[in-house]
Amino acid sequence: MKIKQHIMTEEILKIILQIDKTFYTDFDYDLDWYKERYLGKNLAYLLYDKNTCVGYVVCVCVRSNLYRAFKNGVLRGDYDINPNMFVENSKYNYLSSIVILEKYRQKGYGKKLLKTVFENVIGNIVCLTISDEGFNLVHKNMKQLHKIDEKTYVFER
Repeated sequence: MKIKQHIMTEEILKIILQIDKTFYTDFDYDLDWYKERYLGKNLAYLLYDKNTCVGYVVCVCVRSNLYRAFKNGVLRGDYDINPNMFVENSKYNYLSSIVILEKYRQKGYGKKLLKTVFENVIGNIVCLTISDEGFNLVHKNMKQLHKIDEKTYVFER
């Protein structure tokens, strides 16, 4: 297993979209949505088993007011956020997603992906958790700030 850093090209976004379809059940999977936010901006870290991508983490630069909205618990998700809030350079970062195919979960790969983000991203990082797995992954490595609802928590590093 290895982790590779990629610029978010259309091909990388297609890979991320396919992995997201295995995890996010209440999401409208539209490649244009991914492209509008992420294409050419920031990096994705993909987890490979041989030549097959089996997971990823995306942590992107955001405007300071979006960062504060996440940090203060104002936002419960990011689906409807204006794509102009995602920028190429900022000291404010939003860990938008870590997804690993089910077959590869509970083997420490999420922790390795998260560590890669911490080693490579400059500035503050905020994230929301929407699953028990996500909560278990980040609560050991980030400071818990708020509980928004029964599943959603805000963390910062």
